[in-house]
Amino acid sequence: MQYLVEILVKKKEGVLDPEAAVIEKVAINLGYEVNDLKTSKKNSFVSKKNSSPKAEKEANKLTDELLANKIIEEYKISVIKFRGLETPNEKKLRIGTK
Repeated sequence: MQYLVEILVKKKEGVLDPEAAVIEKVAINLGYEVNDLKTSKKNSFVSKKNSSPKAEKEANKLTDELLANKIIEEYKISVIKFRGLETPNEKKLRIGTK
């Protein structure tokens, strides 16, 4: 069984987000009516763990160690069954392309 894991990382409430501030300012200057814009990053991978809880545990560990700064960021993890599909890299290996 494979699981598609998606991790959304964003700044905690009250933490300055200079990138979002610049985007919001430019958007307003371009005529968009936006307010309180936030930025985030989405990471995803296919886990080959044999259960959803194990895939989520793996994602939590990866995020805590590498993907998020827990002092200023928070994250949300989604785990979805990924049955019968190949990742792009697996398809390339099967077909023999690089």
